[in-house]
Amino acid sequence: MTSPNTSPDAAIFLKRIEEAENTTNEYAAFIKKLKGRLSKAKKALATKPAVASPVSTLISELAALEPVPTAPPTGVLASTLEDELKKLRRRAHESFPDELRRMCESANLHFAATSDGFGVGPFIVTINAAKETASFHFAKMDIKVAVPMNAAAIVGKAGILKASIIDDPVDLSSFHDELNEAMRVALARAGTSSKAEWRVELPAVYREMVIIRQNQPKRRKSSNADYSHPRFIVELKQFIQSEQNMRSEKQYRLETAVLENTKNPKKSLFIPRDLSRASGEGTYYQAILFQQV
Repeated sequence: MTSPNTSPDAAIFLKRIEEAENTTNEYAAFIKKLKGRLSKAKKALATKPAVASPVSTLISELAALEPVPTAPPTGVLASTLEDELKKLRRRAHESFPDELRRMCESANLHFAATSDGFGVGPFIVTINAAKETASFHFAKMDIKVAVPMNAAAIVGKAGILKASIIDDPVDLSSFHDELNEAMRVALARAGTSSKAEWRVELPAVYREMVIIRQNQPKRRKSSNADYSHPRFIVELKQFIQSEQNMRSEKQYRLETAVLENTKNPKKSLFIPRDLSRASGEGTYYQAILFQQV
């Protein structure tokens, strides 16, 4: 029995273990029958005066038992599992990067080896060799998603994440309305009046956007009700660069973060230059401005 978290590499081990388990069950059933007959004869001899009758009965029952099944091959199983494990580790060490590259190419995902893992489409994938898992990152953030350290599992999850975070169309008009409301609320919370020019820190805008999205009935019912940081970054970038914003007399613009804020996620957000590939290039921004051009 497997689950969505089962690694494809587990198949050969599951097969070998299930084979040994079936042998063990057959052997255990035989031992149970044998033990029952021996116990019955022992009890009869210990509590009744007759000797020949219970012994004769035991002889007949032993002869009637099915042939003794093969004992569980623990030694063979241990040796087989060890050989398969060596193959898996060798493959992971020698061929994993090439296999991941080939599968990315087949799935039309950009691939790149990076200093801290692999670029798979728009995501950086880091490997935890001890746990045999792969984790996904986008825009310098951990997406909190882990899959088995297997090329097929990684590429499959990358495709799912890309579809929901990157490829899902952005409703620019709705985003504009929500962004405007989020900035108004953030300014009100900070006790700042809405002047001709607005400036709100990006993390504060995101927090208000999450609340706005949660309060929308359609989004609450949706399976994608949680408004993630990565999706906010994608929508924000597309809106800022849209004709709707660029042609407006009052535009929304991003304020580049000062150096001390770039490493603090509570004070800035990293926006990639290219949303389609994890090149690591981009800019940290600390605030959004709404001002007359």
